[in-house]
Amino acid sequence: MQASEIEIKKWLKRGLVSPSDMNSFLPDSGCPLRWKWRKGRRPGIAVDKLGMHLGSNIHKMIKIYFQRISDKPTEDEVKSVAKSVYQDGFNKRDLGSVKKKAERCWENFVSFELNRLKTWKVYKPTLVEDKLYNEKHVGIIDFHSDPQSTTIDWKSGKLNQLGDTELRQGKVYENLLVSNEHQTETILFVALYTGRELELPMVTVGWIDGERDKMLGMVRQHQFPKSVGPLCGWCPYVLDCQFSDVCLWL
Repeated sequence: MQASEIEIKKWLKRGLVSPSDMNSFLPDSGCPLRWKWRKGRRPGIAVDKLGMHLGSNIHKMIKIYFQRISDKPTEDEVKSVAKSVYQDGFNKRDLGSVKKKAERCWENFVSFELNRLKTWKVYKPTLVEDKLYNEKHVGIIDFHSDPQSTTIDWKSGKLNQLGDTELRQGKVYENLLVSNEHQTETILFVALYTGRELELPMVTVGWIDGERDKMLGMVRQHQFPKSVGPLCGWCPYVLDCQFSDVCLWL
């Protein structure tokens, strides 16, 4: 049995589907074939990941920011701590082409926090980058406040409207929070590059269960079609994919 098959069997046995699993697998937003190769830890070619890593770096910096900030900060403290976190996180790295984007995202994060400081009764979050589980899902919550019953997911890209990707993500987070005894009335997607705030609309349990079942069904039936799209150029398996249907005879 190949390594990829072993890993996928382990994943199926656990049965815990994360939002990133669904969004990277389901053909409307991801690629089943790429998901299979990544899940099986197949080696790929080196690709430019500077832009791809920007989002994860910003998430790490936000977590550090909330570790350093006091429970009841002043505006000056918010600015000072945010500046020191940025200097530690980015100023010591070669950001190249994403430097301006990184600066803009962080500036918008600081603006968002200064506004939140004025309007929220409790500033510090209950959860920051915490992994939660239930019987169906697993996911990492970027930010959640129990006193405000509000959950925030930070986005470093240009998010102009919510699509199925965000609907899956938001509904799974809602399910995870409720099943772990946290209440959330509002789930916000904050696009740090543009400063836009988009609120998750009502999503039914039946819809998200259907999305999960759709993915599990395809994996169980070994259905891993390739999904061609604009992100193929940044895929580490682009060469494997191009020749996946080619048979060589010696």
